[in-house]
Amino acid sequence: MVLDTGSDIVWLQCAPCKKCYSQADPVFDPRKSSSYAGIPCDAPICRRLDSPGCNSRKKTCLYQVSYGDGSFTTGDFSTETLTFRRTRVARVGVGCGHDNEGLFVGAAGLLGLGRDTCFDLSGKTEVKVPTVVLHFRGADVSLPASNYLIPVDTSGTFCFAFAGTMSGLSIIGNIQQQGFRVVYDLGGSRIGFAPRGCA
Repeated sequence: MVLDTGSDIVWLQCAPCKKCYSQADPVFDPRKSSSYAGIPCDAPICRRLDSPGCNSRKKTCLYQVSYGDGSFTTGDFSTETLTFRRTRVARVGVGCGHDNEGLFVGAAGLLGLGRDTCFDLSGKTEVKVPTVVLHFRGADVSLPASNYLIPVDTSGTFCFAFAGTMSGLSIIGNIQQQGFRVVYDLGGSRIGFAPRGCA
């Protein structure tokens, strides 16, 4: 899957294909899944889509997503059980794309992390999270979890502190910079980051 923090929909290519690009793994066939289910057109999750549609024959939800580079995907908006390592998550809203065109070559689909990105960590005494590293020419900056997962309430909800951008400009925000000493070498046109540089 391609990870995308600028969009919200999780989708994968589905058979039968109207137009599918070449991918490394076999195309998902929902007819072979016992946990796959269509979503009714009047369901709240369907109405929350940016561009919802309705299959008038099946009375099931349709989705359509276009990206800034001209790529797009359309198909059935459905639910499916996803497995992350050994953890199964039932009834996840996913796009089952039958017409997928653009720069997705090789991947089975796209994991939209623009919204679907808060986590209930209540009752947990210890949580393991992935390492997030900002890669620069000549340097890598590893972020501690507190610089990309922020508490949003008092009941243990934490949200991903990244947002997508529609321009080519990316901003390293104040959440990511907290706890770092930032050094500017104007003469050498360089910038440096020192962890734990602030009290």
